[in-house]
Amino acid sequence: MTCSNQYGGLFDEGSSTTWSPANVTAIRTASESTSDQDNDTWGSDTLLVNSTLSVPDLPLGIFRGSTDYQNTLGLGRNSTLLNALVSAGAIISRTFSIFQGWTGVQTQYQTDGSLILGGYDSAKITGNNVTLPFTVEDACNNGFVISVTDINMNLKNGSNISIIGQSQGSAMRACIEPNFSPITLSEEIWWAFTNVTGVAETGRSASPINLWGMMIPANGAYDGDLTFSIYPGLDITIPNHQLILPDIEINSEGQEYPSSSTEVEVLINSLQGVNTNDMPRFGMPFLSSAYLMVDNDQQQFTLSRSQQSTTSNLVAIGPPACNSPAPSPTPQPLPSVLASPTPRPRPSSGTPQGAIAGGVVGGLATIVLCIGVFFVRKKRRIERSAGIQKQEYGAMAEAAQSPTYSDNQVYAKSEMSSDRQPPQELPLDRDSGQGIAPYEMPATPRLRRPGSAL
Repeated sequence: MTCSNQYGGLFDEGSSTTWSPANVTAIRTASESTSDQDNDTWGSDTLLVNSTLSVPDLPLGIFRGSTDYQNTLGLGRNSTLLNALVSAGAIISRTFSIFQGWTGVQTQYQTDGSLILGGYDSAKITGNNVTLPFTVEDACNNGFVISVTDINMNLKNGSNISIIGQSQGSAMRACIEPNFSPITLSEEIWWAFTNVTGVAETGRSASPINLWGMMIPANGAYDGDLTFSIYPGLDITIPNHQLILPDIEINSEGQEYPSSSTEVEVLINSLQGVNTNDMPRFGMPFLSSAYLMVDNDQQQFTLSRSQQSTTSNLVAIGPPACNSPAPSPTPQPLPSVLASPTPRPRPSSGTPQGAIAGGVVGGLATIVLCIGVFFVRKKRRIERSAGIQKQEYGAMAEAAQSPTYSDNQVYAKSEMSSDRQPPQELPLDRDSGQGIAPYEMPATPRLRRPGSAL
């Protein structure tokens, strides 16, 4: 018997007066076609959002034979639902945000999640965030690709052990999939995890709740947390009570029960065999600690650390023209999705950030100095050609005058006067009035004593 719990609820199209059946080949793409979908039900119906708003002709697929286990709500880049809500004026942007909530065993580790259409809930986020552009590829159709720079096991004794292996110091690419139950990681990382815990896997879960998670003995199971470092500067820590859970099965009455009293499930799927080279996927366990906001209009998404809160503070996200950075009235705001995130300082084996910043500043200073020398030389050529006297330039001429120098003196470069005329681009043709022709600066600067003639 296929229970309604496993499939997210049954839909009786025969009781709907607005249901319209459709041929599956007419509403799905070739990449979505699988033979096990032939027995599923496809069509469209009117979605009643509330008493005053409805979405007509919403495409629906009802799983009745395929291997998919839970119904999904389409919120992609061309979502029929989001487009309809924007057209109806219910929301002002095709933005949505997901707060996964907690699904732990004990009551204190269970919280409801939320889905916000058209904005986000600032009461559910804390700390900094990262905003990244969509990166759509075959291995990640939704475009939510992140770079993971480290994975640390946070032990009870306060120490942290990195298990990212050969990827340490670089970045492991992963795809965030909100409707995916576990987290998939390479076999190498899973082995590193078991080496730290000292317990080996006993199999995989066959439960539709957290399918393919790794089973380990309950006795001596890992009791620490797991932290993912996301480039350019965000740490997401999954607490133990959301990472390791009893393996849950569903009986014929739709009731959940633990499948074993001697084993627990780690919500990690080790990529082995034919899946060895798959891109890691970060599903629901990751989003138990990360808040995801997706802006389909600007083709980017924002990740923040989530916090469990019973309050809400909804913030609307407008179209791109409305999203200029502005102070937020909330104590812990989510910065404008147009703003670049500021990386958090963290240990790194690469070049220190101070050295990088110093190199950038030094390079800019060199460029400014070269531009200044170029325009000073150009001005002096114009002065000689036109017979203009230096005293006509007033204060600017005084600033340009050179003092008497000795051979052994060292002089610091002074800043150019702020009352100079703005730099002008060289003419493309010879200026007959001034007799100036454009020329390229020499590759090696000519050295001269300060104050000498050009």
